[in-house]
Amino acid sequence: SDLAAARQGTGRAVFLAAPAGVGKSRLLRELLLNAQWHDVEVLAGTCAEAGQEALAPLRQALRPLLATAGPDERERHAPVIGALYRAELLDPDALRVGLAAWIADAAGRAPIVMALEDLQWADAPTLGVLNELAPALGFLPILLLATLRGDETPAGSAAWFAVNEGHARVLSLAPLAQPATEALVAAMLGVPG
Repeated sequence: SDLAAARQGTGRAVFLAAPAGVGKSRLLRELLLNAQWHDVEVLAGTCAEAGQEALAPLRQALRPLLATAGPDERERHAPVIGALYRAELLDPDALRVGLAAWIADAAGRAPIVMALEDLQWADAPTLGVLNELAPALGFLPILLLATLRGDETPAGSAAWFAVNEGHARVLSLAPLAQPATEALVAAMLGVPG
């Protein structure tokens, strides 16, 4: 499985793509619960359709790293942490590279599952960090999961960069047919189907 591979040091990126309402978020919650069960550090952030500051999904996702980072790690990544959480100025390229390096460094302490929801709404700096990190995932204990509405994400969007470069795979989800929905509900309720 992707989680087992990441725990062994061979990470990857997986995008769950489907129209709204198909169950991407529900599936992602189950995947994150499974990761927590396996003692993997879970980092999660959500992209908003409007009114969200640049890097807000990463600010949200990376906050747990502040609590688990030792003094040496915090010192090594102080400029990036300052730029992300205290609005200290840092060159955008240095910030992008530095954030990817901090995530990679943190994965040296414990495997990480990093999840971002609604990637179709991600800001350019957030996508820049993900696209910086994606090529290195095969050498890191990181599973990067993202949900996105594939039907609302243009082919040329930076959200598809990791996929187009072969650094991520897409799992396209479709709505369940009526018989499958009935069987699922019956199974969840413990009713013979």
